[in-house]
Amino acid sequence: MQEKKHQENIQTQSIIKQYRTGYKRLAIVSIIDNGYQGIYHVEEPQLSNDAKKLLETLKEYILLNPSINELREENIKMLLLEAGEVLGATDQVEKNLAVLEYYIVRDVLGYGKIDVLIRDNLVEEVSVTGPGQPVRIAHREVTDYRWLDTNIVFETETELRNYVILLAQRSGTSISPAFPLREFTLPEGHRVRAALGYEATRKGSSFTIRKFPKPPTILDLVAWNTLSPLMASYLWILVEAQQFIVIVGPQASGKTTLMQALLQLVPYDSKIVTIEETPELNLDHPGWQPYITREPLLLSTIAEKTRISFEDLLRIGLRDRGEYFVIAEARGREIFYAFQAAAVGSGSLLTFHAGTFNEFFNRLKILGIDKEFLALLSCVVLIKRVKLNNGWKRRITSIYELYTDTSGRIRITEVFKWDRKEDSFKPSEPKLTKRLRYIAEQLGWSEHEVLEELEYRAKIIERLVMQQRTTLEDLFKEHSASDASS
Repeated sequence: MQEKKHQENIQTQSIIKQYRTGYKRLAIVSIIDNGYQGIYHVEEPQLSNDAKKLLETLKEYILLNPSINELREENIKMLLLEAGEVLGATDQVEKNLAVLEYYIVRDVLGYGKIDVLIRDNLVEEVSVTGPGQPVRIAHREVTDYRWLDTNIVFETETELRNYVILLAQRSGTSISPAFPLREFTLPEGHRVRAALGYEATRKGSSFTIRKFPKPPTILDLVAWNTLSPLMASYLWILVEAQQFIVIVGPQASGKTTLMQALLQLVPYDSKIVTIEETPELNLDHPGWQPYITREPLLLSTIAEKTRISFEDLLRIGLRDRGEYFVIAEARGREIFYAFQAAAVGSGSLLTFHAGTFNEFFNRLKILGIDKEFLALLSCVVLIKRVKLNNGWKRRITSIYELYTDTSGRIRITEVFKWDRKEDSFKPSEPKLTKRLRYIAEQLGWSEHEVLEELEYRAKIIERLVMQQRTTLEDLFKEHSASDASS
């Protein structure tokens, strides 16, 4: 009945995609193209007026429960039946049990009116620019439009302000007129940028949530044509050889996603030290040691002593015998610390916000990175969000190698390039690059052996993707089997 009613409500529109999501998949999402914009339309279960009044009473009962902090989704149904008996509303609770459970979970344990967006694994980002504005989302599969307006709105500044404060509290931090701008991470790992009131924005409170579901593997990225099997094989070899890799791209281009996919290729007996301002990385690796910088909350000499800087954490990481150092979202002097880690022989990976390779290289010069430091840089991966006929996609558009020639000059070579016209990558055949030749020398391989390994790994990746086997377990099992048989 709900689906039929929902269909009638939007039958004059062009539906691109429709599916169920939310708690127990009780919400229906329809993505609509009205000719000039995309709309993400949410239809949630309906309640009668009497049931709505009962819902508010039940919320109050549950919030006053002494064990509210231990409450879990699986306990809600039993608690509702118990509340129905206490309140003398057993029949009404049983009649509307599924829908009441939905809204109690949504509003008490979940994220209220945007809970559907948080639970929808196809939603990548949620943005609210001010009161009275539709909540907007970026969708993983519907990419004809960068942003889709939803039918969800925070009507007033008071409502939105209270919600921003709630988000901060959910993450264990605070936001106030004294400190109206905050970045924090929700318990699920989603990253939030929030502004409170009109102190720092003209439109009032706002927030953006970048969702971080289970990170995709390098095989997933190949399946999505973000890069080719040969490029994945090349980067895999560089990661294992503890090279210095910089991932460059504009905002929302997929830099962090690519970095996580590469870090999943680090050998299990290695130690990874990550340093971030706002926790964003999520690695399933036994040797992962995540560190977070801390800024002082007050402007005073005493408060300054509470600062935990990139330099502090790098020093600790080096003493902790980290073999890979990772800095996410380097914007300025943080990049020095990645170079310092590379200088002592550790593998270094970092993401850097820039639109082109030249912009990145010029920023390095402005930051004072000298020629001796630049010589430590192995390769630069440029990734972008590009508009194709089938929507917006993420592509590695170039991979550059840096090396020092015999005269001491830094040379830059483009070793892989994306062809927009064909939506393919070149070269398609293995080639021996300067960096691969250097790695072969370090590992005691011949040039033929490193080229053979490059080709073999690419074939494993291509075969697994064709078979739709995209787990790391599949990848490592196939590669280990080949090592054992060789």
